Amino acid sequence: MKTDYKFDTMICNQADEDVFRRQCLALEKALPNLTKGQLLQDVDGSDFQEYAMNGYAILVESDTQVNGVFVRSDVDLRPYFPKKKPSATKQAVPAPARVSPVN
Repeated sequence: MKTDYKFDTMICNQADEDVFRRQCLALEKALPNLTKGQLLQDVDGSDFQEYAMNGYAILVESDTQVNGVFVRSDVDLRPYFPKKKPSATKQAVPAPARVSPVN
């Protein structure tokens, strides 16, 4: 398994099997030409899913030693996951004004 990647993104600050599975599904849905590789499981309970896309290596990792879920890759994946714009129906509610006590 490859160990050095150009991009390293923390998805969750705790090793979590559900977050790991959902992240794998998100990649499989969003990335064109993605080839699923081996699912590796360490004796400590860590999971590693290998992928390749157009010759670039991608690894989704739920690491119990570091305690987090990570996506490590040789290609920038941000263009495939654009940030959602805030909904026009959700508006920030202003904080209430502070009232000073009257002496």
